Amino acid sequence: MSRKIVLMIGIVLAVSTGDSVYADDPNSHQCFFESIQATYKAGTATYRVGALCKQYSPGGIFQESVSTSMRWSSQGSYDSRTGLVREDVSVISYNATATVTTTLSCPSDPWLGPNLGPGTVVCANPTFRTSGGNDVTSPWSLYLQEGFYSTAPDLQKPSPLPNSTGFAYDRAKLIAQRDDVAQAEAQAEAHARAREEQARNSRLSKGIQKMPRVAPIIQLPAANALFLEYSTVPIKLQPPQGFATTSLLVKLERLNPQGQWAIVTHLPLSIAEATSPSGYTGWGAGGNGRSGQMVATPGTYRVSAQVSYPKKTVWSLPVQFVVITPNKAIQKGPKLFGQ
Repeated sequence: MSRKIVLMIGIVLAVSTGDSVYADDPNSHQCFFESIQATYKAGTATYRVGALCKQYSPGGIFQESVSTSMRWSSQGSYDSRTGLVREDVSVISYNATATVTTTLSCPSDPWLGPNLGPGTVVCANPTFRTSGGNDVTSPWSLYLQEGFYSTAPDLQKPSPLPNSTGFAYDRAKLIAQRDDVAQAEAQAEAHARAREEQARNSRLSKGIQKMPRVAPIIQLPAANALFLEYSTVPIKLQPPQGFATTSLLVKLERLNPQGQWAIVTHLPLSIAEATSPSGYTGWGAGGNGRSGQMVATPGTYRVSAQVSYPKKTVWSLPVQFVVITPNKAIQKGPKLFGQ
């Protein structure tokens, strides 16, 4: 986002204002400010400055005084991220054009600092290059070089600075323009971040709504079912609908004395074992032995499952069951009458 402001001041003669800049001899060279345009965007400031210069050659006994003029336009820039300052000045005199390019490293924008005296931005690493032109423009290029480095003895401008910063334009208005643009950019960035966060949350919400939990369903054992120790605990699964299933994995956990779920074993099952009418019956009785991970000993258990091939799913919601010790009193047969 950028805003542009144009400050226009008519050409003013030196005799009326004294607004001359970079004059090595007030009776020889005089430059007068005409206009400035400023644009601020994303940490970079650009400036276009117009000026008119005049050279006075006093006449002799048999010669009249001569006045020649030169028009120059400047395009300058300041990058607040790197501190790089550049100015390209086009010098036009008698249809001849030369270009003067200067660069600097500055801690702040030199176009917004005072044009003369204390508080002026102090810059470093100056370079000055001239291209094009002829004998007519060369004196003006030299004039700008003296102004850039402040080598003229009566010049008050601290050295070095871009040539156009020596003019007395309205700096307060430029600073206000820069601050308005910076505030607008900050607000736009904040709004963009808010919109992006809102869109991201919306996508996540829609994703959660559109993607149901894909996992097998535990059909056996039934929730909170009771089983006797060392007895078979049938495990029957229903694969997720519309999901290719070849193999499944069952996770058995037991509640330990600390109240935490501890892994007992993992059971890899084929689709045929998991969906058979009686379910998988290989866990609980423990085969010929009555110990190890395949034996149902008294305690609280839970079972969950996932598809393991060809593509894994999340674990299903667990189903809890209990294994108890038989009560011998319950297991006794009824007394026969008369016994």
